[in-house]
Amino acid sequence: MTGWESITLRVQTPMFLQGQPGHAGEPGKAEVRPSAIRGLVRFWLRAVVGSVVGDDLDRVAQVESAILGSTTSPSKVQFRVPHQPRTAPLTATTVHDFEKLSQIDISTGYDPVDRPLGGFAGAAYLMGQGLYPLRTDRPRAFIEPDQTLDVLVRSRLSPAESFLFRAALQLALNLDGLGARSHRGFGSVVVERSDVKALTALRPNDVQKCIDIFTKAAPQLVWEVLGATQEPPKPGNSFPTLSNMSVHLSAGPVPPSNGMGLPPSNDWRTALSEVGLRWRLFRANRIESDAVWNPDRYDRERRADGRYDYTPPVKSAEWLEVLGRSWPTRPNEPPSHFPLAVLGLPIVFKKGNPDGTGVKQVDAVIGSRNEKSARRRWPSPLRFRLIPDTTVGSSGPPAQRLLTVGFAVDFLPPVGDEQPQLVYSVGNRPLKVEVGDLQTTLSEWTQYVDASRSELSPRSAPTPPTPPPTSASRAAFFNRIRGAGS
Repeated sequence: MTGWESITLRVQTPMFLQGQPGHAGEPGKAEVRPSAIRGLVRFWLRAVVGSVVGDDLDRVAQVESAILGSTTSPSKVQFRVPHQPRTAPLTATTVHDFEKLSQIDISTGYDPVDRPLGGFAGAAYLMGQGLYPLRTDRPRAFIEPDQTLDVLVRSRLSPAESFLFRAALQLALNLDGLGARSHRGFGSVVVERSDVKALTALRPNDVQKCIDIFTKAAPQLVWEVLGATQEPPKPGNSFPTLSNMSVHLSAGPVPPSNGMGLPPSNDWRTALSEVGLRWRLFRANRIESDAVWNPDRYDRERRADGRYDYTPPVKSAEWLEVLGRSWPTRPNEPPSHFPLAVLGLPIVFKKGNPDGTGVKQVDAVIGSRNEKSARRRWPSPLRFRLIPDTTVGSSGPPAQRLLTVGFAVDFLPPVGDEQPQLVYSVGNRPLKVEVGDLQTTLSEWTQYVDASRSELSPRSAPTPPTPPPTSASRAAFFNRIRGAGS
């Protein structure tokens, strides 16, 4: 590949990227920059190379530098984005439009305190605290879906380097996304046309086949680029690789057909709303007994005592049984098992006051927790991506299936010679994650995705567990959230 080759992508879900800043409270413009594409490909190149050399970070960096460059060597691959796609401001109206649920009445307006009236905002929940609730003083722009994005690529690679680059590009565009919250289904694209050899949109049933091909071919090519004799991979799973990766494709369209009057599953809004709701109920797997459930209202409503009801009225088992009401009754042996941590850190239960007091969150900490620099983020090992399935339905837009990509990496690996500790901010209380929590959580989520609403059951609770709702009560609860009646 010596001349420029063209790739035409279709933006599938909203893409939250930084770009031209706005002025006087007005949103700027989101931009797809070559550096964003290069960074995404760099991640997947590391995953491919890491599956061969293991935790040998020096050799991973050597291959990465040979193809995509480093601070001391230029990249052999160049990207260009000749025309920027259309952008829109992220406002209450646009977020409300993300929630295409049948029970939502657009005429009721939007509750700026929390979420669109009429139902749980599943897609907005996937946006996370960084994008939602909305900031009126610093509005954000996003790239709108359902439009094309042209990317030009040029390289001067050896045959072995070219294969590894194209493998990383294929995985990046088919399993991942661009911009903020790309691990939760946003920023995904679909390859419509490509001049790059073998680059195409993967059909759902071809995802695992493609990964198997790359895994089988990579060893010979990686060692060729390194110019060394093949060796066994260095033990360890400190970063995501194809070796510790698993993929799960939902058994059918999202949401499943259930006669509940939901919109067709070929709409990304409906699909992400369903995924967000299931993700919420998977993380927060206990019905909150102190919340008043009103099946006739779905918005936040202030009670006489000043507290808010909320939808859905659920809390995580870890909050109730490890950090909450249960543990003070056992002051000599407070529970510390906190498996929710494997889904990402920090976990913020309460943001606190402007003066910094009152914060309630779980962090990974090195040394003193009072030093902000001592805190370490732990990215979620689970990634969501919608995959169009053209085999479902005979006409119109394809149905959407959920692809979950999971990495069974080591939880909180050492940073240099120091080991991060799991700590609750209130009293600097130590917590722990047990061996097997990550694998168990990954397995339970894939089952949760495919479960019908009558089969939904809570995620495994930390010890000591409390009796969960029965499947029948959970199904009725789920249906009421979705507006299907009790």
